[in-house]
Amino acid sequence: MKNAILLASGGLDSTTVAYSLEAQGVEVVPVFFDYGQHCVETEWSRVNEILPAAMRRPERFDISDIFRGSPSRLIREADLWKDDVHDDDLYVPYRTMLFFAAAAARAQTIGVFDVYTGFINSNHAKEIDCTADFMNGLGV
Repeated sequence: MKNAILLASGGLDSTTVAYSLEAQGVEVVPVFFDYGQHCVETEWSRVNEILPAAMRRPERFDISDIFRGSPSRLIREADLWKDDVHDDDLYVPYRTMLFFAAAAARAQTIGVFDVYTGFINSNHAKEIDCTADFMNGLGV
C-alpha cells in the first residue's frame, strides 16, 4: 500500500485531497501545523472532525515560535468591525515553504516518500510560495 503525508488544515482544499487519496487506497498520515494562527484551536477541531473516519488522526506540530511577533492578521486576530483588513495583511512569510520542508523531514523520518496538500486558486494573501510556478519549481 502506498503511504503519503498530507498537509491538513481542515479546509476545503486539503480535505478534498484527503478524500481523493483515501479513494485511491493511499494510507495517509495527516500533518497539522500550529504556526501561531489565531484560530488554531478551531482549525485543529475541524481537521479532526472532517477527515475521513477510517483515516488515522492527524499529527500536530507546533512551529508557532517562528512567526512570533508577526503582524499578519492570520496571527494577530483583527476586529473586523473596526479594522480595515486587506489581502496583504494576511501574508505569513514563506509559511507554505516551511510546511513543505517540515513535512518532507517528517516523511523521510517515518519512511514516507510523498507529501500532498491542496490549494484553492484564490491566493488572496498573495503568498509567493502558494503559486503553481513556485510549487512546480521545487522539483527542478
